[in-house]
Amino acid sequence: MAFVGPKGVDVGVLLSYPIMCQIVHALNGYTDSVESINAFIITFLDSYEERMTEAGKSPDEISDIMRYVVGWCGCFLFQVFYRLQAFMDTLPVNSEEDRELVRDSTGVLGLKLTRLCYDDDFFAKGGSAKDVRQKFMSLVEEEMTGTAQSRLASKRRMQSRKSSMLRVNNRRVSDAAMALGLSMRDYSAYLND
Repeated sequence: MAFVGPKGVDVGVLLSYPIMCQIVHALNGYTDSVESINAFIITFLDSYEERMTEAGKSPDEISDIMRYVVGWCGCFLFQVFYRLQAFMDTLPVNSEEDRELVRDSTGVLGLKLTRLCYDDDFFAKGGSAKDVRQKFMSLVEEEMTGTAQSRLASKRRMQSRKSSMLRVNNRRVSDAAMALGLSMRDYSAYLND
């Protein structure tokens, strides 16, 4: 997943979708899924920080990189999920009202994370990577709690998950592979016409 570019962009972009999924699961009341994704994020960041240490990065450099990871995650949450509404139509929510709640939550969280990265009055420079991560995780937790409270405030009953036919039959099909196959078929039909 790593690629050449600004500090933290690869990891920040990678973390944005699981965080949006956490918000959706918090809205739907699936605390086990929220905790599972949270464990993934913590494990991933631990591993990332360990690799940077092994690569000879100083604690100040690691803290700086973690801050940019948070900033890129925030930018992606805000720009892609909130402004462009990417993937919003595929979320497992029960109503358009829920979809808008998730969209608003990703937008607000994106702005908060961007502020954590770039606003020295909000979070002073010079903090450790651990401090950056703690603030990052607390902002994510705060947004998920707010989303879950919104669900409870509306007094909706938690809906059970709907399994797809593929999941029930224990099959996995990559959406990307399906889309590629369909587009290749369409393209070949276009060339043959």
